[in-house]
Amino acid sequence: MTPEARARHDPQYVVVLIDGAPDSQTCKGQTPLEAAHIPHIDRVAKDGVTGLMTSLYPDLPRESLVAQLGILGWDPRKYWPGGRASAEALALGLQLGKNDLAFRANLVRMKGPTLASYSAHHIQNERARELIDLVNSLLGAKFPNFELANSGGFRNSLVIRDANIDPAQLSCPEPHEHQGEDLDIAHIITARAPEAEEAVTLANSYLANAAEVLKGQEANAILLWSPSAPLVLPPFNARHNFGGKCAVVGSMDYLKGVASVGGLEYFACGDGTVNTDYDRKGRTVVGLLENDYRFVYCHINAPDEAAHTGIIEEKIKSLEHIDLHVVKPIVEYFEGNPDRLGGVVVTPDHYANTYSSSAADRGTRKESHILDPVPFASWDGRRRDGVRTFAEKSATAGKYSSPPISHLDLLGLLLDAGERE
Repeated sequence: MTPEARARHDPQYVVVLIDGAPDSQTCKGQTPLEAAHIPHIDRVAKDGVTGLMTSLYPDLPRESLVAQLGILGWDPRKYWPGGRASAEALALGLQLGKNDLAFRANLVRMKGPTLASYSAHHIQNERARELIDLVNSLLGAKFPNFELANSGGFRNSLVIRDANIDPAQLSCPEPHEHQGEDLDIAHIITARAPEAEEAVTLANSYLANAAEVLKGQEANAILLWSPSAPLVLPPFNARHNFGGKCAVVGSMDYLKGVASVGGLEYFACGDGTVNTDYDRKGRTVVGLLENDYRFVYCHINAPDEAAHTGIIEEKIKSLEHIDLHVVKPIVEYFEGNPDRLGGVVVTPDHYANTYSSSAADRGTRKESHILDPVPFASWDGRRRDGVRTFAEKSATAGKYSSPPISHLDLLGLLLDAGERE
């Protein structure tokens, strides 16, 4: 066999990352994963092996970048930059110096002192850019070290040049965790160390001024969160060598930043909402496989976003779209190319518990992103464990359920190099 022919039969690997899929809330007694019609995701579980995976840490923020750094092979205890904002800033072309500090910057809707919407009711891209331009034009001279850039919709990045502060010295409430609560924007960021007081005062002053600029607009304030230092990562293949082209398919800027630093190609598809272009994501993954990519990581944010908006039916619907438009074409590709099946993993990064933002929930709701291990399924055409569906409870009977694996070991399990040899 020629090298070219042999290359066509090299195994390929796919990770479908369903952000925030598990849930401790139920709809008619079933979690969204149990209630959703997801026959192709269930097929991956039924024809493969399943289990539970730890992906978050008690002493690190309970968020997607922590979980997904580990899934991609980077130990967050070594490489976590303090927040995802620096990765998002990189995606926008904002290079960070070693003393710079980056924040995620939500355009939000306040109703009096109450946070009515952490996303300004999912403000449209064009209008969001107009408001960011307005803030920059009126505050640029007063705050010359502040650089604000729109990522898309309500999501923005703010860089404070030469801040020279450890992000761990700052406490910044996550907007989606405080919807429906009263917030004092002029004092919302607090210092955890005396040396951060000056920067905190300046940042809060910026937010108070931005609220004045935005008064009367559909997005009438900005909230800063997830402060982070510059992101530095070794090459992706330094830990797991897939022996060929590797890509990330997604819509979130922090993943674009991770890919750019870690040496993976990035293909932007859809957005972070429940109305994302699921079909394009699935077609993009299959197109990459057809073009001999050895590893493809496809991220879909919709279930997590649905959970944060408090609409469990939307979360169920998003899971069904992922099953039909993303997982189905991937399964069909490998059914037609069984010699290329290295492995397909379907996994969430963390729980995203669905709670409404009503006053009745406040004081009783648990944190959305809890520490519980998440279910995962891996299909390689060889191993099965008898589990027939993909959900939180069913995964407890899987081959890798007790003890749960670490997210740092997921790609090793996918490659399964030792057993293949």
